[in-house]
Amino acid sequence: MGNIGSRFSFRRRGKQLPRYDPAEFNPVMRIIGAGVTQPLPSRAVVVLLDTQCDSGIWISRRLVEELGLWPSISACLNPPLVSDASGNVVVPCGSINLTWMWQDPPGTRVYTSEFLVLPNIDDVDVLAGRDFIQGLGLVRLERQNFLLLMELNKAQKKRREWGSILS
Repeated sequence: MGNIGSRFSFRRRGKQLPRYDPAEFNPVMRIIGAGVTQPLPSRAVVVLLDTQCDSGIWISRRLVEELGLWPSISACLNPPLVSDASGNVVVPCGSINLTWMWQDPPGTRVYTSEFLVLPNIDDVDVLAGRDFIQGLGLVRLERQNFLLLMELNKAQKKRREWGSILS
């Protein structure tokens, strides 16, 4: 069983954090249509890449309603078994096929996917689970940008040694 979000709200020391405005970010995901036949005005969305959630891509009911797509919701015949961080079972209120774009350094990719509709999430628009992230390669690690911690520690040690010799 996977986990979804952290009780669907983001809190720090008991205070509710403000909802983020997608316009403040360099958006990487845009909803551009319902399925392959119904184009929509391009809409930037706030996406939570939730590696603790085992399965699926989820969209908030709020966003589905804002897009005017509530009548397009289908029954979810085989929903994944997931729970929130408190252990409560999360049951989707349906599913919807959406066309969306993902923008990252290699370029823009366009997909059509079945989104599960999440009934009570207000802090983010879309939540992507681990299998979805891995399956589409939404996050890529560039190995050439990594520096081994041992090498970094050796370099820092040499700088300290040279600093004490020079002083």
